[in-house]
Amino acid sequence: MTAEYGGMGVSQYSDTLRNQLQSGGYAMVWLSNGPYYGASGTKWTGEIHWVAVLDYKNEGGNEQILIADWRGAGWYGIGEFKHGISKIALINEM
Repeated sequence: MTAEYGGMGVSQYSDTLRNQLQSGGYAMVWLSNGPYYGASGTKWTGEIHWVAVLDYKNEGGNEQILIADWRGAGWYGIGEFKHGISKIALINEM
């Protein structure tokens, strides 16, 4: 596995996730300074929390990512975490 960490600007967020997921990898997103609410209004955490971004789909221009955490998994818009991300890990299996 390989991982890259670092702060990510909003303009880089969607492109980075899209490219990573389309290449067969996945990502872990670090949410901090809770509570953290995603673009959908979902409360993801009260404090600090890693969530996995496992897959990508584009149906008629509606880009979605498959997100999983301790509560389960579900499809959300690609911009779910684009505000307040402090770290993202890009992981590729070897």
